[in-house]
Amino acid sequence: MKKIEIDWMIVGTIAFLLLIFALPIGSSIKERSDTYKTLLSNIENKQWIEAKANLDSLGEYKNTLELSPEVNYHYYLKNADEKYKAKEYHQALNEYKNAFKYKSSDKNLENKIKEVEQICKKLDEEKRKKEELERKKAEQERLKAEREEKLKTQRMLNNVVILSQGFGYTQFGEKAVVGRIKNNNPFSVQVRADIDLKDSRGNIVGTTYTYDRVSPYSVWHFEAPTFGVYANHTFINLTIEELD
Repeated sequence: MKKIEIDWMIVGTIAFLLLIFALPIGSSIKERSDTYKTLLSNIENKQWIEAKANLDSLGEYKNTLELSPEVNYHYYLKNADEKYKAKEYHQALNEYKNAFKYKSSDKNLENKIKEVEQICKKLDEEKRKKEELERKKAEQERLKAEREEKLKTQRMLNNVVILSQGFGYTQFGEKAVVGRIKNNNPFSVQVRADIDLKDSRGNIVGTTYTYDRVSPYSVWHFEAPTFGVYANHTFINLTIEELD
């Protein structure tokens, strides 16, 4: 018979590697076992928050699937009661419904859900009415500000007067609409004059415009080019903006 030689160095290496891999596996098994024991203790002492955390960390282990309904029921029920006491009714309702998923036979819980639903419905209606009132108030304030702005603009416009208008020539000899506009406001304004050029029948044959800053109580001598358009009459529309 041929004698088999054993390489003890290789055997030692394999044994060492097996030991290295076995240690964490053994540690993990013990850790899960300890967590399971803690879970059972949590359930016995009705420590539902801790029980829920340990149950979730274990996953499928021994009879955790059987323990899951009881732990989850009490966990969500405890959270719901705390939210209810804090008057956080919408969150409480969600937690009560979560608890009901694990124990739909609980008639007291079913009635509690109906009670909280009515509270939430009432709160939602009050919130809707409040938001509607706030929306109406904001709209009224917006319309008021808009009216005040229009009145302010109208007052400014009333205080800006066209003293004269007609046709003339620029310093370069080009035909232009010329005239004078007075600002009777106690502040400077930006005045824009949009001018319609009309023929003898009143038809618009062209347009032009000009604008400038006009100081308080001063007269603006304006001119706007006609661009060679022959016209007999003009119509001026003023736009006013207050300046600081």
